[in-house]
Amino acid sequence: MPALRYLIFVAAALLVCFAACNQTEILPNPVHPFKVQSNLLYNVALNYRGEEVELYLDAYQPQNGKKNPCIVLLHGGDLMQGNKDEWKGLAETLAQKDITAIAINYRLGRGGNGEPCNGDAYTVGQSFYRAVQDVHAAFRYLVQNAETLGIDTSQLFAGGTGVGGVAALSLGHTTQTDYERIYPGITDDLGEVNASGNLPLLPFRLRGIVHWRGAWLTESPGTGADVLPVMGFLNATDSLVPEFKGPFNKCSNYPMLYGSRFIQDKMQAYNTTAILHRRVGGDTGLDDNYYYSSNINCFIKDVKAGKLTKGILTNNIAVCP
Repeated sequence: MPALRYLIFVAAALLVCFAACNQTEILPNPVHPFKVQSNLLYNVALNYRGEEVELYLDAYQPQNGKKNPCIVLLHGGDLMQGNKDEWKGLAETLAQKDITAIAINYRLGRGGNGEPCNGDAYTVGQSFYRAVQDVHAAFRYLVQNAETLGIDTSQLFAGGTGVGGVAALSLGHTTQTDYERIYPGITDDLGEVNASGNLPLLPFRLRGIVHWRGAWLTESPGTGADVLPVMGFLNATDSLVPEFKGPFNKCSNYPMLYGSRFIQDKMQAYNTTAILHRRVGGDTGLDDNYYYSSNINCFIKDVKAGKLTKGILTNNIAVCP
């Protein structure tokens, strides 16, 4: 009888161990502690009315004692509204995966009294341009404070949704020459895109871009090695930015934008990663923050490892070490 009890005990212990080991093995992207520093002033700049605006960011910093990859997140909207707080849930989830997530406010406002199409291409173009200037300023701030924020400055990424996605993609794929060609005189009016606010002009190198229904301002992202890896999410419902090609906010008098599908098609010609995620089937049961953060985490790791991936993926959750 004692022997039988012993065998039962051992069998039960093995079952517990087996279940625990299996559970550990199937848990992707382990969760780590993090802290949040809110409303850090990163720049002061003039808005479309010529008024000074203070620009703030929130830093979601992993507490692992290491320098971590960093992604700067830009909210969506119609260039008139939106706030960095929109990223809170995703930023927390990214920080738990040892990614420093930075949610920023950027300058809002454009001409036309805020009416949807009551403006012109140039003033809307200026609003996009100011947003990109602000992202440049945010990255300079982060490079300057990389030690205290635990940022690996060799692993910098930008991300955004809607018009924030346009700004993120422009940061990586639109040159000063492009801006001047699209919006003649903009350099004289607003200065160079990388020269607004917090000097000195600390250099930084972007490694990749994540966007939720973002768009290019031009039909081409550059040439050769200048083309950065891109990962897009198509399930966003931002109707201000076209899926293929069309004017901003569907207003014929506004700048032409080249959306997610257009980008994915064009990127096939370049020797770099181009992934477009889509979700179909109504309620897929996928948690948004887990879905996005898991794919972003693996995208960042693949870029660092030099892994090249192309394709349109449906209801996909990437799993990586």
